[in-house]
Amino acid sequence: GGQPRARLRSLPPANAIGGEPLPDGQIWAIAKSRVPGRIVNARLQGPVYSFRILSNRGSLVDVVVDRYSGRIVSVRGGP
Repeated sequence: GGQPRARLRSLPPANAIGGEPLPDGQIWAIAKSRVPGRIVNARLQGPVYSFRILSNRGSLVDVVVDRYSGRIVSVRGGP
């Protein structure tokens, strides 16, 4: 079989291997860079942050960001 860590290739190496979570401000910036607007709600849920953002277009968008890798896990809502 293949190497079990092969799927981690796309993650930043320093944080992919059980490191410290990224700073909160960086996670918030990642969410806002994906959906420009105003964060109206943020929840920490284990290894991910869940954000609700009022986009600049006026729609509510839910963005989930992995706090260790900075990867966008999901984006829901909006036009």
